[in-house]
Amino acid sequence: MRRSSLDINSGDHLLTEQIINSWTEKFLGCIIALSPLVEIENNIAIQGLPEGALTKVLVNRYERSQYNRALCLNFHGTRCKACNFDFSEVYGGLGEGFIHVHHIKPVSEIGLDYIINPIQDLVPVCPNCHTMLHKKAPPYTVDELKALILSLKK
Repeated sequence: MRRSSLDINSGDHLLTEQIINSWTEKFLGCIIALSPLVEIENNIAIQGLPEGALTKVLVNRYERSQYNRALCLNFHGTRCKACNFDFSEVYGGLGEGFIHVHHIKPVSEIGLDYIINPIQDLVPVCPNCHTMLHKKAPPYTVDELKALILSLKK
């Protein structure tokens, strides 16, 4: 598909997604900037927009080994290595053993022949820290995120 100077589906899907996201943000920013500002009284009911429409999405999903995960957690434990959060301390039994496992080198980069070392290649992190690690490509390191967290606590 080709529209104006924006070449869509040319092979670099990440670049295409970034371009579309950038233009979408700019367009929505213009719409919001041009919208009239109206003071809302406390007794007026505010209505949002409908949500929940079904959209089918085709994505790549890389398989993860439960064995590698178990070995990682057996060695490292279930406390987040970036922020030190432990779900069982906050949620009791409900949070017991809950944690994400982060691949230090992204699975999309290692290929099928790479044998994971669960102690060196995997690290337990809470879902929030896991999301923050992946805020850039390549991902932040756990040490970088830990340093950022510590710098903000001062």
